[in-house]
Parts: sequence; structure tokens; C-alpha cells
Amino acid sequence: MDTMNFNVTLSMLKEEVEEKTASESSSSSSSSAPRNLTVEEILELYAREAILIDRIITPIWYLIGIIGNIISSKIWLERRMRRNNSSAIYLAALSINDTLFLLLHVLQELKYAWFKRTVDYPVICDVYALVYLVTNYLAPALVLGFTVERFIAVCYPYQKLRFCTANRATKVVIGLVCGCLLIGGMQPYFWEYDPDKMECTVPKEYGRLWANWSWASELTIFLVVPVVILVINILVMLEVRRMSGPLEPQSSSSVHEGGFRFNLTNSHSNKSPNTSTDTHHSAASRRATVTSGGAVPRNNCVATTNAMLLSVSFYVIFTTLPATVVYVLAYAVDEGDTSLPLDQIPNDPVWTKHFVYIMIRKIVDEICLSHYACNFFLFAITGKMFRQSFFSLVRCRSRSEFSKSEQSTKYYTIHRTENGLDHSVIITKL
Repeated sequence: MDTMNFNVTLSMLKEEVEEKTASESSSSSSSSAPRNLTVEEILELYAREAILIDRIITPIWYLIGIIGNIISSKIWLERRMRRNNSSAIYLAALSINDTLFLLLHVLQELKYAWFKRTVDYPVICDVYALVYLVTNYLAPALVLGFTVERFIAVCYPYQKLRFCTANRATKVVIGLVCGCLLIGGMQPYFWEYDPDKMECTVPKEYGRLWANWSWASELTIFLVVPVVILVINILVMLEVRRMSGPLEPQSSSSVHEGGFRFNLTNSHSNKSPNTSTDTHHSAASRRATVTSGGAVPRNNCVATTNAMLLSVSFYVIFTTLPATVVYVLAYAVDEGDTSLPLDQIPNDPVWTKHFVYIMIRKIVDEICLSHYACNFFLFAITGKMFRQSFFSLVRCRSRSEFSKSEQSTKYYTIHRTENGLDHSVIITKL
């Protein structure tokens, strides 16, 4: 869940609290009552640990995520990865989207954690609200896309060649991008630059409409979509479990494709070949294995792909639902009275509850931000072809550097005669 909407009611802290209190204490003789501290200033004083968590952990995710996602997108876009593997299209789009999201999140971090003016400018305010939220929405949508595709490939293998193609995956990704643009397209209408406050905010007249739209869209993306992904993953795992039982004796029917033999087993061997298409909904009658000889080994490639996609799906679920729950709880945790004296704020039960919520909120946000940064490790752990491509990429880079060093090396040969014999000395100059 994005921090942009959560922090919409918080304005940028332009000066350190200590400087403000010191300057006002010097002029307190001319004013009858001291100024109340703002919520931001109170958080800076009494919830500083939460702000430090945000300032320390988030840059680490930036470093890991941007580098890892760039490498992942390069690998998934390779021709050999995309060939006969439509999931590579979704994973490449996911890596590119995560990279863009982390780059945009830097501006959020500078604004709300470091209190710097980043997006508080005309035009930039509207455009940023659109692009940032679209990249935020697109990650769960892409995961839903390849989860549905994996469901079709596992539960309806006869439909795989029709629906699970690279061309169709590209069209689905484009459709998901357009859908997220439609959902986030309302945000520039709500957000605008306030020249008086010099900040990007939602005007009061749009406050209720913006809140309702944000609730509907973000609960759909960050609650309904993960639940749907969870249900589909459970169905896929149940089907894989049914299909992982003892292999049945092979029937005489077989299909040759791409240099492999797909043996289609049928538990009713006395039926005619035409009836095999009528029983494909049964797990026993549609058991398919890929072989290159007489044996019938398990399809390790498909199993590895299933493990990778399931791990990515569950990772998104477990890092999205907690953030959604914490986001919803924000409306149940009230802020305390800002007019209280400074020495009473730490003991006030309302403020104490709010400080605890802020700490939990920051911890959950940092954990959930990791799913935009750590997919590279999931790909490397669960994907054999991904690891091979990564090692090949590293080796090619090393060979390229070695070749350059060889080309820059110059050799000189010196001939001399000593005691009637010719001697050659080769001198290497870098």
C-alpha cells in the first residue's frame, strides 16, 4: 500500500523542531500564548525511531531493488527465455515496473522521511500522482496475470497452446497497463499544487470524493486481487498434488512436438482415441510428461516454473495484505490533542497509541516494500534457467573485460647477438 495517500494530511516539515521552538521562545514575550506544535513536529520529537527506520532501511531496498530488477528484466527479455515461455513476458514487465516504482518512491522518501520539497511543483504534482499510483497498482495486477496463466497451464493443459503464448501475454500486459491507467487516471483530478502552502495536496472540496475513490480502488487492488491470487494458487497446488502421484502405464497415443514426445495417458484404454478429448478434465486422463527417450521422467522445467511463479505470487500476497490492513487501521487510530503541553504528550494515552501505530506502520511498510526489491533473489533461487542466464551474463562480462585488456596489451621483441648466438626477448607493455 502506497504511503502517498497515508501522508496526504501531513505537510512538509520545513525546519527542524528545535530551531522553531528556539526562535519562538525568543519572541514569546510579544505573544500571549505559545503556538501549538503540528503533528509532524510532534512525530519528529516523540516518534523519531520510526522516522529513522524509514531513513535507514528504505535506501537499502533502493540499492538492492534497482540493480536486481534491471538484471532481471535484461535476463527475462532474452530471446531464449521468451521462447516458448510466456511467463517471461510477465516477469520482465514486473521487473521493469518495480524498477520504475522504486525510482519514483525516492521522491516520496525525500518528501515524507527527509522533509524535502520534491513533487510540490505545478504540473509535476499531477503527473507524479498518476505515474506513481499506476506503478503501484500494476505490480499485483501483473502477478494476477501470470497466476491465471499458470492456472490454465496446469489445470487445463489442452488449452495451454491457445492461451499461454508470448503474443497473448504481451497483449494481456498492455491491457493491464491500460486498466491501471484508467483506475489511476482520476488522481490528477484530485491532486493539485497549492501555491499558498507550496505543496502538492488534495483540496478540501475533493476530500470526500478522493477518499471514497481511493478506498474503492486501493482495496480492490491491494485486498481483492491478492485474495484472488491466493485462491488460484491453492487450486494450482491442489492440481499439482493430484498430478504428482504414481505415473500410470502409458497408452499408445503420443504427440511429437519440438523434438519431445508428449505421452498422453488414458486410464480407459478400451475407449477409442476420439474419447480422449472428452476426458481431459480428469487429472488421471490428462497426465502428460515430456520425454526424449523411452523413459518417462518428470517435467522438471514445468515444476521449476511452477515453484518460481508460486513463490513470487505468495510473496506479493504476504507483503501486500499486511500493508492493506495497517492502511485501513489508520482511520481507527486518532491523533492526540496538539494543544497539550510538551511534557504531557508522552503520557497521553491517545498520543501513545498513535506513536505505537506509527512505529508498526513504518516496520510493516519497510517489510512490504521488499517485494519491489527482492524478486531477483526469488528468481535466482527457484529458477534454474534464470541462474544459468545470470552466470552466463557474468561470464560474458568477465570475458569482455579480459578481451579488452588483451587488446590494450602491446608486445615488443628485442633481438640481440651474444657469443655468436641470437637471443630474442619479448617485453610486454600495458
